[in-house]
Amino acid sequence: MVHRLTTYTGAVALAVAGAVGAMYLIANRRLRNKRKTGIAPGAQPALGSLERLEHFTRVSVALGFPLLTLGLLTGLVLALSPHTVNRLGPMWYRSPKVWLAFGAWAAYALVLHAPINPSFRGRRAAMLSVVGFLLMVAVLVVVQFMPAAQ
Repeated sequence: MVHRLTTYTGAVALAVAGAVGAMYLIANRRLRNKRKTGIAPGAQPALGSLERLEHFTRVSVALGFPLLTLGLLTGLVLALSPHTVNRLGPMWYRSPKVWLAFGAWAAYALVLHAPINPSFRGRRAAMLSVVGFLLMVAVLVVVQFMPAAQ
């Protein structure tokens, strides 16, 4: 129960981070291009300032990352526990579920630590946030539709 609750709640928070990261990339592209698109000024929806979007991404990742970490740790405990039935089989560490989840965790670990490295902030962190979101979606799809090992 704890595993599913923390994993899905973390996935929701990280989905918000991915969506805001995508908004950051769109707003950044609009500011970089500044060319005439034939659309009247103000006709495009306002996405907010880049600083605010970056801050909101960091807050979402700061909430979702610990929940995802707790979900991964409880999943590891369940996989290694001799008293529970392991649906992944004895070679659980070779499962795509495990590798995709670890990949999403690593991507969001980099996004979480982006403020430490100034060269990694902004557009790079937003792109990594979107990649992490896509990995989270892949994890959820694989978990729901991949048959359990026998």
